[in-house]
Amino acid sequence: MPFTRHSFRTGRSLVCLSLGGFTALSPLPAKGDDYPTDTLPPVRIDELRAHALQPSWDTGVITGVCGAGSTRAWEATKFCLGGMVDALFWRKSETSPGLGGYGQLSTVGFRDGRLSMGLASIIPLHSWFTLGARGGGLMRFNASGAAPGLEAYLEFGQRSFSFNQRYSLSHSLLVGLQWSAATSSLEPSTAIWLALRFDGYWLSAPALLFR
Repeated sequence: MPFTRHSFRTGRSLVCLSLGGFTALSPLPAKGDDYPTDTLPPVRIDELRAHALQPSWDTGVITGVCGAGSTRAWEATKFCLGGMVDALFWRKSETSPGLGGYGQLSTVGFRDGRLSMGLASIIPLHSWFTLGARGGGLMRFNASGAAPGLEAYLEFGQRSFSFNQRYSLSHSLLVGLQWSAATSSLEPSTAIWLALRFDGYWLSAPALLFR
């Protein structure tokens, strides 16, 4: 049979119909099958958030005895009491060091008030034992006037760390030194602290239990 243009068109149509039918009858891949794609994996939501420095903060109550004096370091033994708050940065676990600041209000023998603030740091010595150091400026005041000074503390104890909240519990044995200069209305003052630091959370614990 001679080959004509009509025969060529007919043959091409049959080939196209065959390929189309084969494609229609081919099974579709399952929904969970893996496909090689060129798309990037999805980005986690927390990676899109700004990673600003988040402090680990704490409140504390300091109570103990002090050796108070003006001309000598320990002329009399006084009861000492204080309250403080601090915030430490760069802590990622209980074994991470931290650096930050603190503020404190204290008294020696309830005869004056001492407002202070400065730098605070913490160094882990064990998985649960830490060494803290802080120091800064001091303003001692009473009814007669006010005097500037300095203070420094070492704390041996434990400071917790939580991945769920920024507040950390802290309990420690504290030794410290406070010094204030002489002014026209106040004598110089020295106070050597031997005290315990309790976490301020325990002051609010009864209210939290009965709310």
